[in-house]
Amino acid sequence: MEAAKNCPKIKKIICLKSGLLPEGSPDVILPRKIIDFKTIKHLQPELSQWNQVEINSERDIFLLPYSSGTTGPPKGVMITHKNWNTMVPNFSSFFTHEVLPYINKENVTTTDDPQLLFLPFYHIFGVGALMCNLFMGITTVTMPKYDFEMMCKTIQNYKVRMMFMVPPVFIHLKNNVINYDISSLEMIFLGAAPVSKEAMIACQKRLPHLKKVMQGYGMTEVVMASHANTLKENFPYDSIGRPILFVVDCRTRK
Repeated sequence: MEAAKNCPKIKKIICLKSGLLPEGSPDVILPRKIIDFKTIKHLQPELSQWNQVEINSERDIFLLPYSSGTTGPPKGVMITHKNWNTMVPNFSSFFTHEVLPYINKENVTTTDDPQLLFLPFYHIFGVGALMCNLFMGITTVTMPKYDFEMMCKTIQNYKVRMMFMVPPVFIHLKNNVINYDISSLEMIFLGAAPVSKEAMIACQKRLPHLKKVMQGYGMTEVVMASHANTLKENFPYDSIGRPILFVVDCRTRK
């Protein structure tokens, strides 16, 4: 209900599980406007009798995002359920253990600290970052499309501390006039194309509150990121980091 206060268009909220009481406790009296899913199933029993579709998680396609066309024409990339369900927890674990605790050791970044996403969700970088944020429970602020002024204003208003970013936007941050207080921003994770060491150093000199700027490497075919830098240790500015994926022989599974 707290989340819906500023959304007057929301008329009903369906609660799958309230979580207010332990399993087996008497039914919880939910606030007005909130409907327990069990009530809906009771009123519409046919909802419990849908035909479940059998899938092969290793073969059946879950997503068909198109590559950005960096090295040729954009191509539809067939990502299976298993591809996706491997990437999300894998990258989330890496980000939780090797990045978040080391952005600012004096004031540790947590999943409660806002992150801003403006990357398009039809691109693997955008939808991958969004799903990983949801998996980790990171407070996420989204923008419908990229706009430099709006991005800076949003950083100021929500005290955004970390962002995923692409090189053209990073160059805007390095060169453009900034009319807002973006001093809360402490970490930028760059991807989709390389950024020079000189540009990274220049941006940090301009924005001294920017404690960490790191690059990673990936592609749609590997479901977002395959390499990234750990913040546990120092790394060269122009490094893409170490592999966060492992090559496995599909026959021997080794």
